[in-house]
Amino acid sequence: MQSISNLIDNIIDENSIRKGLPPPSSYKTLFLSFNYTNTENYYFETLREVFNDEVKCIHIHGEINNPDNPIIFGYDDENDDILKDIKNNPENQWLENIKSNKYSKSFNYKNLLSFINNNEYNVYILGHSCGISDRTILSKIFNNKNCLSIKIFYHKKESNFNDFDEKIMNITRMFQSDALMNEIIVPESVSEPLLNISRLLSVDNRIKPS
Repeated sequence: MQSISNLIDNIIDENSIRKGLPPPSSYKTLFLSFNYTNTENYYFETLREVFNDEVKCIHIHGEINNPDNPIIFGYDDENDDILKDIKNNPENQWLENIKSNKYSKSFNYKNLLSFINNNEYNVYILGHSCGISDRTILSKIFNNKNCLSIKIFYHKKESNFNDFDEKIMNITRMFQSDALMNEIIVPESVSEPLLNISRLLSVDNRIKPS
C-alpha cells in the first residue's frame, strides 16, 4: 500500500509527463553530449566520486544501438533564412534532416530545458566546435538567465597555437547580446587545454569506458 507522500509524488510525475514536462531534475552536474558514443564514461566514475552520484548525461542527438534514444542527424539553426524558406516549402522531405523536428522522439530536449530553467549553472565546453548547425540549442543554453559563465577547454594544436579564438568566433553567433557574451565568457588566460585521454588513462587507471 502506497503512503500518501508516494501517491502525491506519482500524481506529480504523471501530470508532468501528461503535460510533456519531465519531473524536476535531482542531479547537480549535467553532461550534454552531442556525440553518439559513450565517450563520457571515461570520466563518469571519477565525477560520481566527486559529486556523490549527482551526475547525469543527456545524449541530445541519440546513441548508437539504443532504440529508445534514436540517432538524430542534420542541421538546426532557427535564425537561418534558408531554413525559414525550407519550412515554408510544402514538400515535407526538405524537413527530414532538421534536428528540431526529431527532438520529440525522446525526453532529451525537455530534460535539458528543465535543467537550465531551474538551476543556475556554469558551462564547460569540451570538444564541441559550437558551430551553427547546433545554434538553436546552444543559443538557449548560452542566453538563459541562469547561465553564469562559459569556460572553453580549447584544443592545443601546437606549442603556440590553439583553437580558442575560433571557438569564440563561433560562440559569438549564438548570443543575442555581445555585452552578455563578454560578461560571462571566461578569459583565455584562465581557460585550459583539453586533457589527452591516453595520458589521462595512463595516470589513473580507474577511468575506463564501460
